[in-house]
Amino acid sequence: MSMPAIPGYEVTDLIGRGGMGRVYRATDRRLGRTVAVKMLVDADDPELLSRFEAEAKAVASISHPNITRLFEFARTEQGTPYCVMEYIAGGTLADALAGRPVEARLAAKIVQTLAHAIQSAHAQGILHRDLKPANILMATQGDSGSAASDVAATTHAESIRPELLRVTDFGLARRIAGESDVTRTGQIVGTPSYMAPEQASGMVSKPGPGVDVYALGAILFELLTGRPPFVGADGVETIMLLLTEDPVAPRSLNPLIPRDLETICLKCLEKKASKRYRSAADLAEDVTRFLEDRPILARPASTRERLFKWARRNPWKAVASGLFVVSGCAAIVGIVLLQSAYSEVTQVNGQLTTANEDLRKRNTEIRQARDLAQDALEGVVDRLRDQLQDVPRATPIMMETSRESLELHRRSYSLQPDDLDLARSYITALYGHVLLEWLYGNQDASSQAYLELQSAFDTLLPKYPNDLVLRVTYLKSIVDRGQYSTTLDPAQLEDDLKTVESGLEELLKQHSTSSEVLKLASIVVKQKMTQAANAGDYEKYVSLGKERADFAKRYASAVAESPATETQKDLGIIWQVQAERDLATGLLATGNSGQALTVLQAALAAIATVPQDSSRAADFERGQLNFAMARVQETLSDAKGAIESYSSALAVFVRLVQDYPDDLSYRSLMATALIRSAALSFSQAETQIALEQLATAETQIREILKQNPDHPEARVMSEALPKFREQIRLALEQQVGTPAQSPENKEGESNESPNSPQTPM
Repeated sequence: MSMPAIPGYEVTDLIGRGGMGRVYRATDRRLGRTVAVKMLVDADDPELLSRFEAEAKAVASISHPNITRLFEFARTEQGTPYCVMEYIAGGTLADALAGRPVEARLAAKIVQTLAHAIQSAHAQGILHRDLKPANILMATQGDSGSAASDVAATTHAESIRPELLRVTDFGLARRIAGESDVTRTGQIVGTPSYMAPEQASGMVSKPGPGVDVYALGAILFELLTGRPPFVGADGVETIMLLLTEDPVAPRSLNPLIPRDLETICLKCLEKKASKRYRSAADLAEDVTRFLEDRPILARPASTRERLFKWARRNPWKAVASGLFVVSGCAAIVGIVLLQSAYSEVTQVNGQLTTANEDLRKRNTEIRQARDLAQDALEGVVDRLRDQLQDVPRATPIMMETSRESLELHRRSYSLQPDDLDLARSYITALYGHVLLEWLYGNQDASSQAYLELQSAFDTLLPKYPNDLVLRVTYLKSIVDRGQYSTTLDPAQLEDDLKTVESGLEELLKQHSTSSEVLKLASIVVKQKMTQAANAGDYEKYVSLGKERADFAKRYASAVAESPATETQKDLGIIWQVQAERDLATGLLATGNSGQALTVLQAALAAIATVPQDSSRAADFERGQLNFAMARVQETLSDAKGAIESYSSALAVFVRLVQDYPDDLSYRSLMATALIRSAALSFSQAETQIALEQLATAETQIREILKQNPDHPEARVMSEALPKFREQIRLALEQQVGTPAQSPENKEGESNESPNSPQTPM
C-alpha cells in the first residue's frame, strides 16, 4: 500500500480509518517527532470537507493537557486537506475496558479528568457531541511525539491513568452559539449509546453543554457496569430505548458501586437537560466531593418522581397497563373459581365411585372454562401487541400485571403439569417476566425468576426433549443471559455461547424451515456482524452478512408459506431486504461495488412485491434501497443509472414528506438525494436540471431550518449549496470563454425566491 506524500513529513504506516478520513503515523523531518496525520478521503464532498475543517478549527481553539493537540492544518500538492496532530500510542479507553467494569474510585477519577477537559472546550464555545470511550485515547508515559513513544496499547483496565487520557475526534463538534453544525448527511449526530435525548430526537434547535454532560454520565455508567446505559439490537432500537425508558440503576448491575457515585451518574443521565448538572465543571466538582468523602450535591430521585416521569413520557402505556390490570384481575378471579370447582369435584370422585360420569363431565367443563379464560386474556395481549408491533420492546407496558399474569399461568400449569400447552404458556410467560424485571432494574427479582425458569427447563426439557417452543425459548434465555448479565465470569459466558451455537445448529438441522428458528439464527449472526464492524474487520462483516442474508431470506419464505397475515408477510420481506442492504454496505466498504450492485438489485426486486403505500416502513426501505443503489452506481461511474436510482428514491421521499411533513428526516434525505442528483446531472451537461434540483433542495432545506434552525444536516447543506453553484458558474465560464452569470440569479431573480420549483423535473 502506497503512503501519501506530505511535505515535511515521512509517512510510515496507516493506523486507522473511518467514514471521513484515514489516519497515518508519520515522522516530522524538521523536529524529529512522531505525529498522527489525518487526511480527508473525499475532498470533493462539500459535507465531509466542512466537517473536516470544523474539526480542525475546534481542536485548534482548545488548549488543555487532556485534549489532543493540533500542530498543523494544510493541503497536499494535490489539494487534499490534512491535519497534523499529537500522536498517542496507548490505544483507546474502549480497548482498555473491553466490556469490563473498573473500580469505583478509578471510574470517578477518569470522569473527573474528562469533565475538566470538556469544560475547557465549553469555555471556548465548543461542544464535542460524540464523547465515548472509543474517542478517548490513552497516552503512555513515553508519549512525547518521538518515535520512541510507539508502544503497544494495554487492554488492562487496571493500568488506566486518568492524567494520561486525551479526548479526540471533534468531527461532530459545533459552536455553542453562532456557528453551523457539520456532520455527514443522513447520519445521526453522535453515537446512539452515548447520545443525550435532545440530541437523538433532533427536536432541540440549540443543544447546550448538557449533551456532553449526558455523554460523560454514559461513560461513567459503562466504567461502573461494563456496558452503556442503553443497549438495543441496533442503533434505531437503542435510540427508542433512550427516548422512552429510564436507565437501570447501576447498583442493580453491580452492587459494589457506592450509592453517591450512582446518584451522580443518574443525574447526568436525566432525560431533561435542565435536571442534569448545569456544566461539566459542576459535574467535576461533585465527583471531587465524592473522592474527598464529602457530601455530594446531587440527590437521588424518589419513587414518586420515577413513576411520574414514566407516566408523563408514556401516557398511552399507562392506559394500556390499566386495561391489563382489569383483564388480569378478572382472569385470576376466574381461575380461582375454577380451582375451587376442580377441588370439589376431586373430593366427590374420592367419595362417590358412582359419580365417575359426572366427574368426567365436570372436568370437561372446567377445561373448557379454563381454555376460554386463557384465550380471552391472551387475545387482549395479542391485539395490543399487533397495535404496538412497530415500537421496540413494547412488553414493558405489561409490567404492572406481569406478576399477576405469571401467577395465573403458574397455577394453571401446577393443576395439570402433564398438559404441554399449559407448560408452553407457563414457560413463555416466565421468560417474558424475567426480561421485564431486568429491564426495570429489579435485579433480585429478575435473578429469582431466572432461577425458576431454569428449574422449569430442567423439568420440562427431559420430558419434552423435541418440543420446538421449549427449545427455542431455552436458547433465547441463554442468549439474553450472555447479552445482559454483568456478573457472569468469562468462562461461563463462553460456555453459554457454545451451548447456544450447538443448540442452534441442531435446531437448524431438525427444523430448517421453521420461521422462529431462522429468525433466531439471523439475530445471532447480526450480533456477530456488529462485533466484526466494531473491530474494523469488514471482510468478516461481509462473510457474516452473506450468512445473515441467507437466513433472513429463508425466514421471509417461511413466513410467506405460513398462515400469517399479509402484514406479517410484508414484514418478513422487509426483514430480508434490510439484511441485504447491510450486506451491500459491507461489500461497498471492501471495494466490491459490482457484488453490492447485484445484491441491491435482488433486494429491490423483493421489495417490489410489497404493495406501494402498504406501510410507512416498506416505503422508507424502498427509498433507502434506491438511494444505496445510486451510491453504488456512482462508484461504478454509471452516472445515468445513478440519476435514475436517485429519481426513484426521490419519488418515495416526496410522498413521505407530503404524508409526514413534520418528520424532518424525510426532508433531509430528499434534499440529500436532490443535491447528489444535481451533481450528476451537471456532469452530464444537464445544467438546467441541476439548477432546478438545487432550487428544490434549497426549498426543503429552508423548510427544515424553519422548523429546526439548528438542524445539523440542513445547516451543512445550506452552506454547501453556494459553493456548488460557484463551481457550476466557473465551469460554465470555462466552456464559453467569458464570465458567466451566477447560477443563483436568472433574469434578476434569486433562487431564494419562494417560487422555486417544489419537485425535481
